[in-house]
Amino acid sequence: MSGSGCPDLTALRRVPIFAPICAPIVASPCARAHQHVPGRYRMHDLVALYAAELANQDRTRPWRDDALRRLVAYYTTTAHAGDLVLGPHWPPIEAPPVPAGCHPQQPSDTTAAMEWFETEYDCLLAVQRLAVQLDWHEPAWQLAWCLRSFHLRHGHLAEEILLWLHALAAAQKLGNLAYQAIAHRYLGTVLTDLDEDAGRSHLRQALLLFEQTDDHYGQADAHRALAWVLERQGDMEGALVQATLALQRFRALELPIREAEALNEVGWRHARLGNHAQAQTHCEAALELNRRLEHREGEAATLDSLGYIAHHNGRHADAISHYHDALRLYRELEVLTVVVGPTLTHLAPPRAARRTGVGNARLQHRDVGGPPTRLTLTPMSGRVRGHHAGRVSAASLMTLRIMGIRCKLFPWQSEWCSFS
Repeated sequence: MSGSGCPDLTALRRVPIFAPICAPIVASPCARAHQHVPGRYRMHDLVALYAAELANQDRTRPWRDDALRRLVAYYTTTAHAGDLVLGPHWPPIEAPPVPAGCHPQQPSDTTAAMEWFETEYDCLLAVQRLAVQLDWHEPAWQLAWCLRSFHLRHGHLAEEILLWLHALAAAQKLGNLAYQAIAHRYLGTVLTDLDEDAGRSHLRQALLLFEQTDDHYGQADAHRALAWVLERQGDMEGALVQATLALQRFRALELPIREAEALNEVGWRHARLGNHAQAQTHCEAALELNRRLEHREGEAATLDSLGYIAHHNGRHADAISHYHDALRLYRELEVLTVVVGPTLTHLAPPRAARRTGVGNARLQHRDVGGPPTRLTLTPMSGRVRGHHAGRVSAASLMTLRIMGIRCKLFPWQSEWCSFS
């Protein structure tokens, strides 16, 4: 519930069917509803149970179904608008329909969108579960899609897996091959941290479905994701092949944003293979294109790659400069450690080499432009631990355990979250 002085409850009291529920709450807000954060209220558990009991009575069905449709539409439509703000360069899906009486929000900028997603995150998860229970397959799929850009910045690995599992089931029930392909693509990416073979299987299925539906963008995106999975499995040459295919397809589609990102990813794989001249050429082209397009996420990722190349060419001062520029951009974009962590990992060796001339050191690093992030780094292992972490709820972790999935919070994390 939201609003000052519980105005929503006051309005509901005027509806006959809800009067017995709302009257005692409005009459005694301190006892029955409390403002746990400014402008948001929670019911007492007993009141919530009583409300649910009344709502499940047959006489409430017309009001209940209409209200639930407005609720799901509000969250789906506002999430869609927020996703367009956070990821304006991604191919959009059709905006969900808005029923009469539903008034979704329109986040004005990135900060407003991020604040809305952070505030409403638990509600968004609950609304997708509700849509699944009611067999409303379209919004169940749409909610997973609309949270992609937020998850890219904030993590929430376990929750994202559950969202896309529900989305895949919804797409299969709809018989929508395009939806199924996209669900397989994102499941393949997020599952790779947990089970690389399962991740690659989902991505192969995604590529097959994208080919069946003649989706050239989807094919390019699947090649890009497969490159990441193969890199995780240690097959850097295979990753370079897939990244090159993605670059060729994005160029053919004349999508400069995706071309800039793919140039960086090809350059990164060349760098990991020791082809530093080719890596430098691709990444410099990516940096120039990202800056011309004002694509700051792509610019930050490319600066990270250029820092890696500079370090391995012995240009440690240049490497540090590139990494600090990347961290500054990530900070401006309000990206948390789920994305920043690898850049912090890469930054430590050139700093150690410049200070001591030895690459093996244990460092304390201060995050650029923000609160201190204490890190313990062993460059030989390439693992880093920080205070910032993407939130993964105990309920979601337990659900994954029941499904037989182990959960590692971050790609660079050495420990697995387990229940033993």
